[in-house]
Amino acid sequence: REVMEGYSMDPDAVTARTKAVGHPATSMLIMMDIEDEETNFSSTFPAGDGAVGLQQLVSVVMLRITLPPFYPSRQQEDDSIPSVSLEFHYASDAAFQAKADKPVETLVNLDEQKLLDGLKLQFEQTQPEFALYEVCVTWLTEHFYEYCKWNMSHPLLQSASS
Repeated sequence: REVMEGYSMDPDAVTARTKAVGHPATSMLIMMDIEDEETNFSSTFPAGDGAVGLQQLVSVVMLRITLPPFYPSRQQEDDSIPSVSLEFHYASDAAFQAKADKPVETLVNLDEQKLLDGLKLQFEQTQPEFALYEVCVTWLTEHFYEYCKWNMSHPLLQSASS
């Protein structure tokens, strides 16, 4: 803020201009829980022999969003949309409780590149609007599971499908 104020007071000042241009891009992490409202676990993976079947699939997703300079303007065509990277994702039954000494494994395998391509396309389609919420929350919540496939090597899925 101070750098930009200094630059706005004297745009010809070399020091202020250098500091403003060299400032790192604005970046944020968005972490969200996404529930799968459409999968019917009782029919997909029925519980057998009195075992408790899967109840509700929930994924935890963490995205890093880096905004280009002047976002959401179209001053720079090539860099006018945010860059998105998937930092973390994990899917489990909502009722699952992991033990502290046991590793956890996700119930779904995510096609990360296709998901990131889908997010990029959504940002391109919403330009020139500031669309972080619409893309990263609304669209991702509605379409996340389209990029997932069951991890059939997971113990919960093996026991439920046998």
